[in-house]
Amino acid sequence: MKKKFVLVLIIIAAVFFIYKKWLPRDGEEGVYTEQGDVIWNHIKKIYPDIHIHIAGSVSGKRISEFLAERKFPLVRVKVHKSGYQHWLLIVGVKNNEFMCLDSLDPSKQPVPLSVHGKVYSWRVLYF
Repeated sequence: MKKKFVLVLIIIAAVFFIYKKWLPRDGEEGVYTEQGDVIWNHIKKIYPDIHIHIAGSVSGKRISEFLAERKFPLVRVKVHKSGYQHWLLIVGVKNNEFMCLDSLDPSKQPVPLSVHGKVYSWRVLYF
C-alpha cells in the first residue's frame, strides 16, 4: 500500500503547487481512496484546469510526443518485471530508451524503463 501513495503524493503536490489547496480523499469528490488508489475521473471534476490523457493503448510514439511538449507521462509497470504494480514518471530519453524516476530506487536518478519491462497503462496530467 505504501507504494501506491507515492503516485498520490506526486498528484497532490502538483495540484497543491497550482491551486494552493489539498486534494480531498474518499467520498463523492475524493480523488484517492484510503488504500491509496487514485480515482482518475474525480481529479478533472474538482480541478477543471487539469488535463488528463488516459491512453487506450501503450504507444512509444505518443509518449515521445508528450515528452517533446514537456509533459511527463506516468506509466504503470510491475516492480522489476514481476512484483507489485507500481507507477513511474518518464522524464526523458537516453540512447533510444525511456528514462524514468522510480520512487523505490535509492539512487533517486533516472533509470531505464526496461528495468521494469512491460508498461501496462499510462497517463499524463498537465495544466
